[in-house]
Amino acid sequence: MAETLSESDGYFSYLGLKPGNYTMQVDPDQLGKLKYQSKPLQQKIVVKSSAEGDIVDGLNFVITKIND
Repeated sequence: MAETLSESDGYFSYLGLKPGNYTMQVDPDQLGKLKYQSKPLQQKIVVKSSAEGDIVDGLNFVITKIND
């Protein structure tokens, strides 16, 4: 498991992943503490092997406040 923090606008990057299949998600513990939810809960990605590396974009999580 690995973690990274996002910028205030939601942008994030993570360098050094080996080629393979991964599941991305927003930290469920942090969401619970802040009373927020994420849609989708998870996104699956594939990091491909190439001499130049790989860029995976289009990962969008919509974070909303849970109404009490």
